[in-house]
Amino acid sequence: MCDQELAGRNKLRLARATFADTTGTIAIDLWEENIAVIKIGTVYRIAPIQVRVWNEAKKLSTMRSSVVTPVTDTTISQLQIPEEQLKSGNETVTATVANIHTIEKVERFIACFNCAKRILQGTSSNVVHCDWCGHTMRISNCSQYVCAKLVLYVNDRQIHLTAFQDVLSNVIKGDFTKFSEAEIAEMLLLFNNITVVYNANSRVVKELKAVC
Repeated sequence: MCDQELAGRNKLRLARATFADTTGTIAIDLWEENIAVIKIGTVYRIAPIQVRVWNEAKKLSTMRSSVVTPVTDTTISQLQIPEEQLKSGNETVTATVANIHTIEKVERFIACFNCAKRILQGTSSNVVHCDWCGHTMRISNCSQYVCAKLVLYVNDRQIHLTAFQDVLSNVIKGDFTKFSEAEIAEMLLLFNNITVVYNANSRVVKELKAVC
């Protein structure tokens, strides 16, 4: 398990780990009180748990309502997982391409006023609930952000990546609320000599550099 860090507007404690069972391994984000409960080499049942999907990759995350229960399962506890496979969940990849091949889509979303994580439910009402921290709030108090789904060709292989606004702002200067989705897509497509650093498991871009 990785060292703890502080994340979100309220600086919540976060630790990233890799869980394994007979089907394979998967990355998981452990939040706040769930961190101290987890011990390496122990089998757990966690419910409820959030499953997030970024194109080809899945990632788990505990929530405020998650209950972590140790269980006995010798089939899982006796698994021998190669060390490099356990590390793969947090591996970063750096790639340089001439340009972005296509933009799958640019979308706007709102973030929780309390923990700053993405609101997953629909936004048709005036009040929304955050599945991450459990808070309910007025939608008018939530900030709106942009993310872009990028398609790159790296070594003749198509890679689908997600870039959030904090990363996009490194190459796109200005007020994102004044840009349309089409304008953001056009600006991204016109950049050359692009270098991206992304998480190999989640396919989320951590750094983005480009030349106009």
